[in-house]
Amino acid sequence: MDVKAVKEVISNKKLVTYDNSNYTVTAYILRFNGKAWQHTLELKDLKANSVRIVLMAKVEVENE
Repeated sequence: MDVKAVKEVISNKKLVTYDNSNYTVTAYILRFNGKAWQHTLELKDLKANSVRIVLMAKVEVENE
């Protein structure tokens, strides 16, 4: 997934998959860890009132 896809997923409230579960993306976070840029996403759990911060590369957009 790239930044353009993240913008589309957030604005259209599309579902994404991470660790075999469905989530909605609530934020895109760009951090510098001292050596390289780290692209992460804040994922809202659909079944619980919780969020996960995960690497963007490990998230997939759900098929429509």
